[in-house]
Amino acid sequence: MLESFRGRMNFLNTGIGAALSAKLAQAHEVRIASAFFSPSEPMLLALKGLHHLELVISEEFTVNDPYKLARLTKAFVRSIPMDDEKGKLHAKVFIATLNDGSHWVLLGSANLTQQGLFANQEACVELQSTCLEDRASINSIRGWFDE
Repeated sequence: MLESFRGRMNFLNTGIGAALSAKLAQAHEVRIASAFFSPSEPMLLALKGLHHLELVISEEFTVNDPYKLARLTKAFVRSIPMDDEKGKLHAKVFIATLNDGSHWVLLGSANLTQQGLFANQEACVELQSTCLEDRASINSIRGWFDE
């Protein structure tokens, strides 16, 4: 479905955390699926300041920081058990609806951790669009998230 995407599509292997931070500042609704959750303090504050945040994380708490998670008092959080019938959560999906009505998506290998966003060798694809034709692609990603 992405082969017909008409908006902007970029490959990111550097600047992933900066790109996410910039979009969080412009967003009114954000959905994130990340196996691991241990963001830096500035990233945590950006997440905490969002009007609407949905977060799906793994229950594999070897890396997840439950104290940081508890600080997101307004967020809707779902956790996926390690023995879930569909398998362990390994996805890293960031979906933002921006204040200008456009949609921004980041798909790739970067977890929502300081290391994943700012230090590791990661690879992500960034999508942004205001095109009505791209809604099907965005909605299929959102549908996966909601499932």
